[in-house]
Amino acid sequence: PYTTLFRSPATVPESFLGETGLRIADLDHLLRTSDFVSLNCNLTRENRHMLGAEEFRIMKDGVYIVNTSRGALIDEVALVEALRHGKVAGAALDVFEEEPLPLNSPLREFANCIFGTHNSSNTTEAIRRTNEVAISNLFKGLDSGGA
Repeated sequence: PYTTLFRSPATVPESFLGETGLRIADLDHLLRTSDFVSLNCNLTRENRHMLGAEEFRIMKDGVYIVNTSRGALIDEVALVEALRHGKVAGAALDVFEEEPLPLNSPLREFANCIFGTHNSSNTTEAIRRTNEVAISNLFKGLDSGGA
């Protein structure tokens, strides 16, 4: 049985919480109790390096980190240290502070890290749909006289 907690700057209707079983928690509580920390937010001046040395220090040992949002939400130097010391058991990242991830990045040293390309629309189906829409629009344009 897993408990799902989340943090949102927006007001979340009680009805939504009841329907989903989600519970709102502050960041400190989330970091201290979560087995998985998944970042799914925009980047602002206020949340740059949301996960830094102090945040990794208070996390549970063996936590997994997922970032599909913006690279600068995580201080990569602090993440590397947390990985080296076993605080972080693994990381799944498809965004980085410097993109593309440099070949000499220390993150590449860890077999327990996986990297993506932050391109959720790059599937066979999505590419096919994009091509079909482009061709359809081309024919529509040609049928209407070109402009």
